Amino acid sequence: MASLTNQPRRSNRVSLHQPIPDQPRAKWTLYLTKTLADFMVEQVYRGNRQNNSFGKKAWECMCIDFQRKTGLFWDKEQLKNRFGVMRKQYATLKSLLDLNDFSWDEQLSMVKAKDEVWDEYIKAHPDAEAIRTNGCPYYKQLCIIFGESKYNDNYDQLNHPMNIDENAKFLEGATTAGMPIDFGAASIFAQDESSSSAEEDENIPNEQNKCETVLPRTAGPRKRNRVGTEDIMVRAILDIAAASKLRTVAVAQGIERFSISNCIEAFNQMQGVDDHLYFAALDLFDKPNARETFMSLKAEKRLIWLKGKCKAPFIA
Repeated sequence: MASLTNQPRRSNRVSLHQPIPDQPRAKWTLYLTKTLADFMVEQVYRGNRQNNSFGKKAWECMCIDFQRKTGLFWDKEQLKNRFGVMRKQYATLKSLLDLNDFSWDEQLSMVKAKDEVWDEYIKAHPDAEAIRTNGCPYYKQLCIIFGESKYNDNYDQLNHPMNIDENAKFLEGATTAGMPIDFGAASIFAQDESSSSAEEDENIPNEQNKCETVLPRTAGPRKRNRVGTEDIMVRAILDIAAASKLRTVAVAQGIERFSISNCIEAFNQMQGVDDHLYFAALDLFDKPNARETFMSLKAEKRLIWLKGKCKAPFIA
């Protein structure tokens, strides 16, 4: 009989060196990129930008927000890869707009120049071809994310009632309420991006100086007055402030509509309500979801719904 010690044993343990399946490549569209840019702007306003990048907590928050908004469970490295692409886009745009022959079209979100000027520039800077063709609909956000801090500080000086947490909830609510999300939107700078590891935020020095040297400068004259780029930054801050104010008003109106007092007022107008049901309903109105459902129902359906929700042993 063969010795058991000489027989190979099959281990039930999983090897720690087994390869981990690669994360699917991220397919970035204009909608997805702009969504990420919006979340980055929120983090800038929260004071979570560090040396032109974001800390660990900020990335975790953006991952969660991005997943809730888009339904795509992309990890931090995939978002950071896109962040790097956006940084290069901003550097390209800034280089262009620092030159006399180029200007920004606010309405079209495009960089304007004569065809011969574009042709000459792209010979030396092939990466600018995408900017020429597609423009950059989220350039305002890039100005805030990568722009000089003094322009972002202007945001705090505005009479701005925005509550970031409330507005984030409002935006998430818009998604769950059935607002369409166009995942098939035309992509800008669309490309496959791997989820390979990126540098940790703590090891990133001031990246703005780096990205400014990505594209060599042309020999053409430079603008002495950079009012164009600065004006875009200021307008971006004002536009976002105005939009956030509207969102805050909408949130306040939604809270008021589904308040306990409004529910009780509507409840008091109903006929055929006995004391047991009345007081059981008052307890039910402590729950925000119940108040929202009650106020959203047609008047003739509310009593039926309440009787179903408020059944208890002491209610006949």
